[in-house]
Amino acid sequence: MTITVKTASEAKAAPKNTMPKPQWVRVNMPQAWYPQKVGDTLVGTYGGRTLKKGENGQYEVILIRTAGGVFTVTGVRVIQLIDGSGSDVGDPVKVVFLGLVELPNGRKMKNFDVFVDKAAVMDKLVVASETEVADVQ
Repeated sequence: MTITVKTASEAKAAPKNTMPKPQWVRVNMPQAWYPQKVGDTLVGTYGGRTLKKGENGQYEVILIRTAGGVFTVTGVRVIQLIDGSGSDVGDPVKVVFLGLVELPNGRKMKNFDVFVDKAAVMDKLVVASETEVADVQ
């Protein structure tokens, strides 16, 4: 076994930035995901949150990165489910649209199921039963 020891001046002479030169690609704006029917599904990786501005002021959306681009998903329920899952940016997620639910005040809310990769979040996820972490196809 050979061990090479460099002097301080030799270490300073070594190139500091050995990263490859960037290959730039244009970034597109995330597109809103508008599920049309019960069962519509969006599968990708969690991309974090961002704020958007609409008719009623600012609101928060989650970002889902897919092979087809980045999509925003709105709705209090989907945000709460992502928060509760403990998902980190880059974790696999699956969002399934369950339809609209009428609230006591007469307004309608989008309802979703969110599925996460068991291995990615198991140390953070609390589930009520084993059936909730079963493989979902």
